[in-house]
Amino acid sequence: MSSILLEPIQDKCAWRGVDIRDHTDWIYTLSPQALAALEQGLEQLAARSLNAPNFSRDDLQIATPEVQAEFDRISDELENGYGFVVVRGLDADKYSEADMANMYYMMGHFMGTPVTQNTKGDLLGYVQNVGDKNDKMTR
Repeated sequence: MSSILLEPIQDKCAWRGVDIRDHTDWIYTLSPQALAALEQGLEQLAARSLNAPNFSRDDLQIATPEVQAEFDRISDELENGYGFVVVRGLDADKYSEADMANMYYMMGHFMGTPVTQNTKGDLLGYVQNVGDKNDKMTR
């Protein structure tokens, strides 16, 4: 059993909106090399008719040490920083929904091991604004 914390958490992960609103260290813009690697991954997946979540890191031959280091930095922020990141650089108008899912799933593989995102066992979650701000039960 875990002990009850009696002191406030002082780590970077214990943030409030007011604490980070003027910071940008949680925003990552993918480098041209990372974007090229993801596009190369799309080509490899298409050649084998694979789509998320039915591929693994072993199915991809795309990560140079520099690209892997980029994903390692993002992963470190998730694990040891604020606990979230905003990743920029993917042009949603350029890719199909399936390609976008494949690229996000590829990024996940290069940052760790996919785990279920909900009780249905989905390995890739989709964010949608379906809430009613006037309903306290909406999340």
